[in-house]
Amino acid sequence: RELMQICKSLYVEIATEEYGVKQRQTNISRVAMLTGLDRKEVKRVRDLLQNDDNDSIPAQNNADRISRILSGWHRDPLFTNNNGEPLELSIDDERNVSFTSLVSKYGSDVPTTAILKEFIRVGVIEQQGTTVRVLKAYYIPDTENLNAIQRMTSVVSDVTTTLYHNFYRDPEKSQPRFERCATNLEIDARYIAEFHEYISQQGQSFLEDIDSWMSRHEANNSTNEKIRLGIGAYCIQGINPMETMEK
Repeated sequence: RELMQICKSLYVEIATEEYGVKQRQTNISRVAMLTGLDRKEVKRVRDLLQNDDNDSIPAQNNADRISRILSGWHRDPLFTNNNGEPLELSIDDERNVSFTSLVSKYGSDVPTTAILKEFIRVGVIEQQGTTVRVLKAYYIPDTENLNAIQRMTSVVSDVTTTLYHNFYRDPEKSQPRFERCATNLEIDARYIAEFHEYISQQGQSFLEDIDSWMSRHEANNSTNEKIRLGIGAYCIQGINPMETMEK
C-alpha cells in the first residue's frame, strides 16, 4: 500500500510538472489520461502534494543527510571538545558553533526546523531550552515511515545498478565499481550479538571516513559537473544462498 502511494504521488507530480502545455501545469484531466488514475484520485493526490508541510525533510537521501549531520557533530573539531566529544549546541545564535550552523554545513538545503523535529522524534537528540545535546552517533529510519520504504528502494537500486554495471560494462570504456563482501559459513551462533556490535562500530567509522573524503571533494563551483558518489554497507546473516539454489 505504501509503495503504491509513493508511485501515485510520483506519477501525478511528474505528469503535472513536466507534461503541461506552454510550460503550464498539466490539468487534472490530462494527468488522469497520462497516469491511468481517475480524476478524483488525481485531485486527491495533487492536494496532498500541494498541502505537504514545507518544513518536512525531503524523502530522497533523508537518512544519508541526517547521518552526515551526526557524523559532523561527532568528528568536526568545530563541534567537538578537546576530548573529541560532541558539544552541547545552542539551536541558533550569532556564533559559528550552533545547531543551525551544523545543519547548514552538513545538511545541504534541509531546513533546520525539520532536522530538529526529526532528531527529537526519533530520540537522536535531547533539547533543553534553547540548547540541544546529541544522544546517538547514528540514525536508523522509522520503518513505519514512508521515507523508510523509499530508502529501501534506493538501497536496492544502488546495489543492482552496481552489479549491472560490472556485468555489462565495456572493459575498454569503464572500470568496474567496487563490490565486495566478507562472509564465513562456520561462525558460532553465540557470537551474533557481538558481531552486530562489532560491525556497527567498525562500519560507522568506515563510513565516516568515506564521508569526510567526499566532503573534501565537493564541487565548490556551481558550474562544475556534479555527480552522486558513495558506498553502502549492509549486514549479511542467514543460510548459505547456494544451498537454497541447490534445493
